[in-house]
Amino acid sequence: MATKIGGIGLGIMGSAFSKNCLEAGLDVVGYDVDQGCLDRHTERGGTVVGSPADVTQQADICFSSLPKVVALDSVVDDLVANGKAGTVILETSTFPIDDKQRAHDRLAEAGIILLDCPISGTGSQAETRDIMLYGSGDEAAFDSARPLVDAVAKNTKYIGPFGNGSKMKYVANLLVANHVASAAEAMVVGIKGGLEPQMIYDVISESPAAVSAMFTVRGKLMVDRNYEPAQMKVEVWQKDITVIGDFIKSIGADTPLFDAGCEMYRQAMDEGLALKDTASVCTVVEKRSKLER
Repeated sequence: MATKIGGIGLGIMGSAFSKNCLEAGLDVVGYDVDQGCLDRHTERGGTVVGSPADVTQQADICFSSLPKVVALDSVVDDLVANGKAGTVILETSTFPIDDKQRAHDRLAEAGIILLDCPISGTGSQAETRDIMLYGSGDEAAFDSARPLVDAVAKNTKYIGPFGNGSKMKYVANLLVANHVASAAEAMVVGIKGGLEPQMIYDVISESPAAVSAMFTVRGKLMVDRNYEPAQMKVEVWQKDITVIGDFIKSIGADTPLFDAGCEMYRQAMDEGLALKDTASVCTVVEKRSKLER
């Protein structure tokens, strides 16, 4: 069993992964461009190094959790130049498959194995290990990464060839996008109909109507109208749904519910809610409904 795990990107998700690995008794060596993230990692008992390549020099199994494709490209540049051959990296971000495939192919030439392993769940769920990981790529390499996978995810599914993990994540996030928007609509209808927000939350959370965890996870934020700190920022979610939307177009699927929900998230961006939690889409519905509270 590997006892040292590498972490490339220690933001909301990456720091949750490193925390859970440390609590599972694994050593974690990490890197991030943000000093605050590195400081928090050190405070939790992890060690820090100066580059992604340095991470691979100390750990055979690593995860990467990155905010943008440009960050992935930068990491790959460093790994191709100075990374250790034989390293297995679980790429957990939500990016277009073509971008991940390009990273996979470049790293393969350097002898580094990249797996496509996005996760389903919020930052707070990742903190408590209440997430699902969709693994895809080299199956033997994925099996070798079990110490990392088991430490960070409550549920894991191996999906098959590289890229299938992202496709499954798109399916999951399409449902999440629709469910959060639906929860916001339901909350506003109830409030405008004269019901107390907390009562709506308490009753619906225990009813068959709460078929999605998004009502429970995001509904309380809507009740309190408190969307900070964000479990998933609107601007990051906008990136994710753009990736999903492009994939939908590429396969010629018709998704009218998703399309309508995307418009609500775009309006949230226009309303200056980029750094708020995605539950803040409720304020968009409130404004459209002329509801003040």
